[in-house]
Amino acid sequence: MKIRCLVTAAMVVSCCSTVWAAPKDEVANLLANSKPAVVTFSDGQNTWSGQTKAVSLFNGGKAVIVHAKFLTLDTDGASTEIRACDHSAKAGTALPDLKGNPTDANEIPYFVLPWCGGAANQTKCEKNSAYRQLGLQKGDLAAVISGDKLAFAIAADVGPEKQFGEGSVELHRQLGHETVGKKVGNPTCAINESTSSEVFLVVFPKSNSKWLSPEEIKNKGAVLWSALLQ
Repeated sequence: MKIRCLVTAAMVVSCCSTVWAAPKDEVANLLANSKPAVVTFSDGQNTWSGQTKAVSLFNGGKAVIVHAKFLTLDTDGASTEIRACDHSAKAGTALPDLKGNPTDANEIPYFVLPWCGGAANQTKCEKNSAYRQLGLQKGDLAAVISGDKLAFAIAADVGPEKQFGEGSVELHRQLGHETVGKKVGNPTCAINESTSSEVFLVVFPKSNSKWLSPEEIKNKGAVLWSALLQ
């Protein structure tokens, strides 16, 4: 009997047993073949702020890799109870579901695209926002890595112009950071708390343009992630 072992960039094979490399190690390999992404903000500057450490382009833009010091929380689209602890939360999201309702932050793992929140020149920003300069669009999918955790998410909301690294309640949950039930006196809300560790978002430009269910996000995201590592 012949044993054939298929080796991909995501595997280490020893004695015909397969061990998957850690997602963070895979990101390091991608970054080694990436170049800094140049984005010009509405004030003419090129420097990201807040939680965003760096944004890079892999293989000429096949993927956009965001390195954030931590992942901040977005509760937009969730129920009133979930949003109660987030004073900046909104009922709607940039990407509605198939029935026109907001994307629920407590149900859907989503991330936030850098748009024009706090822009120095709102009109100029809206003509050529940061996420458009990066070749991204609402609905794009991403692999999100925090420590040894890997999750897949959809771009369903937009936020500050110079910050990239914000995710929904469900995305935090899938990365091992539960925010619901931690508020003393209000256990039904999601406490406005960031992750304690750095986060990498590997975004696949023009990979999707419509709302997807959690299962679709996971399945399609996994296919994109696997293909990127080939």
